Amino acid sequence: MEDVDKSDHSSNVSGHSMADELRKLKDFKAMISEKTVPKSIRWLKRTVFCLFAGLVALASIKLSYRFSQNDQAIEGLNAIYNSATRHSIMADINLNTRLLDLLRTDPRLVYLGGASTAAKSADLNAMLTANIDALQHNQFEVIKATIQMQTRMSSEPPQQYYSISFMLQNGEIKVYSNLFNDALFQFVTFTSSIRNSSANGTVDVEADNKNFYFVETNGLQDIRAGSEQISQDFYQFYIGSISDLLLQFEIFLIAEVAFIIFSQMILIPIVLSVHKTNNKVLSLFGYIPRHEIEELVSKCENYVVKYLKDQVEQGDFSFIRSEEDEEDKDDQDDQQMKMNASYMQVANFDEANDNQPENVQISVLSEAGQIHEKVKSLTGNGIPSEKLSPDSKAKNTLSAPQSKEKSPVSGFPSPEPMSVSIPLAGGDSPAKPKEEKHNLSVKKIGSLKQRKPKNNDKEDKNKQNEVRLGKGVEKKKSEKPADNGEEEEENERTKKLLNSKDNNRNIIFCQFSAMTIVFVAYFVGSFFWEWGHLDNVKQCYYHLSLISERPSILKYGVVFSNENIATKNPLIYKGNNQQELYSNRIYDNERNILNNGKKSFPVQFDNFIGQYNLLTSRDLCVNYYNGNDDKSKKCAQIGGGLLAKGLSQAATSITEYCRDGIIKFNATSKTTPDQINYFQSNLQIQTMQLLNYSIPALDYLVTLYNQNFNNYLDFRLLIARITFVLFIVFVIIVFLIVWGPYLGSLSSKIWRTKGMLNMIPMELITKNETLKAKFLTGDLLQAVRSVSYTHLTLPTIYSV
Repeated sequence: MEDVDKSDHSSNVSGHSMADELRKLKDFKAMISEKTVPKSIRWLKRTVFCLFAGLVALASIKLSYRFSQNDQAIEGLNAIYNSATRHSIMADINLNTRLLDLLRTDPRLVYLGGASTAAKSADLNAMLTANIDALQHNQFEVIKATIQMQTRMSSEPPQQYYSISFMLQNGEIKVYSNLFNDALFQFVTFTSSIRNSSANGTVDVEADNKNFYFVETNGLQDIRAGSEQISQDFYQFYIGSISDLLLQFEIFLIAEVAFIIFSQMILIPIVLSVHKTNNKVLSLFGYIPRHEIEELVSKCENYVVKYLKDQVEQGDFSFIRSEEDEEDKDDQDDQQMKMNASYMQVANFDEANDNQPENVQISVLSEAGQIHEKVKSLTGNGIPSEKLSPDSKAKNTLSAPQSKEKSPVSGFPSPEPMSVSIPLAGGDSPAKPKEEKHNLSVKKIGSLKQRKPKNNDKEDKNKQNEVRLGKGVEKKKSEKPADNGEEEEENERTKKLLNSKDNNRNIIFCQFSAMTIVFVAYFVGSFFWEWGHLDNVKQCYYHLSLISERPSILKYGVVFSNENIATKNPLIYKGNNQQELYSNRIYDNERNILNNGKKSFPVQFDNFIGQYNLLTSRDLCVNYYNGNDDKSKKCAQIGGGLLAKGLSQAATSITEYCRDGIIKFNATSKTTPDQINYFQSNLQIQTMQLLNYSIPALDYLVTLYNQNFNNYLDFRLLIARITFVLFIVFVIIVFLIVWGPYLGSLSSKIWRTKGMLNMIPMELITKNETLKAKFLTGDLLQAVRSVSYTHLTLPTIYSV
């Protein structure tokens, strides 16, 4: 009794276990049948969208930085130019003020050139008025540039105070500390007082002495030095900011490359997982014995026979397709869906009644064909048709006309959806097999309708097919491998399927690597393009500083020479003889301009370079004053034609004339007559004429250089805009034209993977322990879930 109970208990446990396994298998089959958008495709789309958005965001931020960089470059250009122009204007004020002071002291100390003292004074006052207006306008521009510079600084620089000297009523000298801007406005005020006093003809010796002292002392010492220092501060700041800009673009490069590589690290594993899952599913067919595959093919082909015949008998010719429909992609998609629906009926073919649903359509075993081709590629051979059972060969077969292609698994000629052949014999028994195939056309379908058997004939025929199919199935179930060679062949096939690897892995890596290389190459090229641009800006800043200070140092060289003669002593400031200092600066500046001018400049500077070469080393009178015959003639007579040799020779001559004059004056007793002789000498006259004819040409070159610099910055900004637009277009093309179809093909592959799983009937899984174990383990389920997204239910291909 106990043994019976144990046996019953064991049977119950076994029954429960089998029921649980069957439930799991059904759940698994249901799970793989429920999908619309694959989960991996959904993640790929999201990742690619993030990649697209990230690339567009990075490109947009970089473009905004380029706009900011362009604004900063223009700010630097204006700041360096205006600050250098300021002490050049101050040099004019100091020169004209000293001449007015000499004129009021002794008119003989000033070369009048045949004009009266009043005319010379009025001429000097007019120039002084223009100088004051220019200095005021320039000062406001420099203050604006200072504010812009300070906003770009991380911290506000400390305020700089300068020692400013004042003469009191009693002649006592007081020194006060003032900010530069305050001192400069005081300089403008005292200069205006000198101009007003000279213009009105009023004489106030004490007031005039205070005014001249302030302008001549502070204008040539602390205020001048402060202006030059501020100009140098502007230059140093904007040169240093280029290094900061380059660092920003280095960070951009690192971020872009890291972002694209990180995106590929996300995309590649997802794509590889799809191929890996497909490979796992394919390996399941290695566990299916050959006679089971043959039986499955026999069911499929007999179902096709029965279903198509019923369709013809019922007058439904919807399964016939024209060649034009075959070429239509949308019709092909509909045919694939009809195939999935038809697969539902195969396993229950023996139980199917004569009344098939009217909305069911026929399709070919395309999925089985893909499996067969994959197996054939792995094993080197398919399943020989001669080893199939006689029952599985086509007595009632619909196959492609004149097709030599084998059935996907069994080796039978595979049926095609657009051109099928039908049995030639009618009546109760199946038609005799014939080699010749006939296309199913409307005409032949009409003949089929004329030979349509009666209902009882159809029932007898169906019964005969069922009996024949049953016998074939039983025979196949009873068959075993005939010899060890066949077993070894099957084992080898199974081993190759199980150990097969996706041969697309290297292709995938190459494809994604190529795309990564393209983007990285663009990012790196963009960085070096930006590096070259910033290097050009740095070089242009340096050349701008050289040519901008060229007029001022020439003027101060003459001013300090005149001060030496007027005061009978050289001006010493902070231990340096200012006349000697500026003479050396003139030579250094000319040498630096010549050396830097040999470097390569952007094409936008070609106009400046051409004019610079003409005016610097060739005839200045012809190339600059050619529109004014009077000035051109006077220019050619100065210094025996010195200006015909260009601006470089003129700058050297001015310096040497000033040195020669001081040497000659120091050799005298330094009396008033000696001073008069110096200021009335031909050497001094030629020095002033060379200066007056050289300065306009120097100012013209600086203005032309600034225009070319602005043109260059505008051009680079235009290139940045065009590059941004082209990059966005390229990204759109990549993601819409390249990536979109690739996602579509990947999605189709996932659907085919699911379809292959559904092709394995439940009864085959349950009776094959190895195959069942694979289905019940979590690896396959997890792999399939990783590429699935449940939303809608597709009809299962096979029923249990």
